[in-house]
Order: sequence, then structure tokens, then C-alpha cells
Amino acid sequence: VEHEGHRNLGMSASRNAGIRAARGDLICFLDADDVYRPEKLARQVAILERRPRAAMVYGASQYWHSWTGEPGDLALDRPRRLGVAPDTLVEPPALIALYLSGEARTAAMCALLVRRGAVEQVGGFEDSFSGMFEDQVFLFKLCLRHAVFVESGSWDCYRQHPESFVERERRSGNDIRRGPRQSSARSSSGSSATWPSRESPTPTCGRRCGARRAPTAIRSRTGCRRAGACAACWACAAG
Repeated sequence: VEHEGHRNLGMSASRNAGIRAARGDLICFLDADDVYRPEKLARQVAILERRPRAAMVYGASQYWHSWTGEPGDLALDRPRRLGVAPDTLVEPPALIALYLSGEARTAAMCALLVRRGAVEQVGGFEDSFSGMFEDQVFLFKLCLRHAVFVESGSWDCYRQHPESFVERERRSGNDIRRGPRQSSARSSSGSSATWPSRESPTPTCGRRCGARRAPTAIRSRTGCRRAGACAACWACAAG
């Protein structure tokens, strides 16, 4: 599956192309750096079969640091916070308020299994969001209109590494969720709501740049690995 002329049209257009090419009634998403556990599809298909009103199911993805094989990274693995009672069918638009308040985390894309009909009803992904937040826009559109089952299982590993698109955008300052200030979101009723940072504060770089430090030392392009250097400071890590 590719765009005409092998053009890079961004994340949303690429996900939409995959959806158009898919033949099944259920759609899931797996980026190249993430991993499904063997039970993932069987478990979630069974959930949707038992709950015909649910347009989508997701659980708590595992933030996966231990893929590196480094002993210290295993302790960093943790589940993504659901923010709702597990094994609950959530009626629309309840999840939207929880997402905006920071009480719940939006699902990682690798956690989802969604009915094709629901994807088509909301118009799929918005092509104008070619990079960051394409997943947020899709989830908000779907959760505004459809019931979602939030399950207790955790069947996918969301790989954490400094060269992921999210981390590169965060270093460039394009991830508004991680900045020092809260950003403002406006609800459909016109009232303002803040989107707070939902992770614990990150210590600053122990080298020279003073930037926010990644959870573990970063392996630089030269192969150096020195504790305290951050993802935004590879020059420090290498030097």
C-alpha cells in the first residue's frame, strides 16, 4: 500500500490508505516500532463480539522501555493510565471530558480495535493532521459519537525510544502536552478547558543544555552512553 507517486502525505493520509485497503470489519493499528502480544486480537475480537454496542475496545498499553535489554530499563516499564474503571462500556461523550481534564489518557494507537463502520461514520483520520495529534483527533471524533469498551487487559507494547516521531517532535517543542505551560482546549460548548501535563516532572539534563532529560541515558550517534545526557543533547552525550 502506498500513495500515488510514492509521496509522503503524512500519518493521517497513510492510516486512511491502510483502512481503505483493509478487507475486514474490524480495524487495528500497529506502527513498525510497537508489538502486539499473541493474545491481543483474539481477546479484543471476542470483546466486540460480546458487546455489539461498543464501536471500539482498548486497554492499557505497556510503556516499553525494556526492549533495550538494559537491566535498568525493565523498572521503567509501566501500563498507560486508563482513568476509568476497567471492563466498562463508556457512553459518549463521557471519555472526552476525562481526556480533556487529564483524568484519563487517550489510548495508544496499538491498543485499539475498532469497527470499520464506526471509522467510516466519523470520516477516518483528518488528512490535514499530517504529524502530531492525528491519533487524538481520530479518538475525539469517535468517542464523541460512539460507545467505547475500556478493558482490563494489556495486550500491546508501546516502544519508548529517542528516535520515535513523538520524541523527536517533543524535542523540537511541537508536543504541547509536555511543555512547561498548560495549553488551552475549547469544548464544543465554547467553554475553555486546560490540558495539563499528565506525566510526572522530568529532571533537567545533567550536562550542558539544561533540557528535559529522557528517562534513561541516550545512546548517541557515536555509540557513547553516558548517564545524565538527554535526548535533546546528543552533543553532550557524545562529548
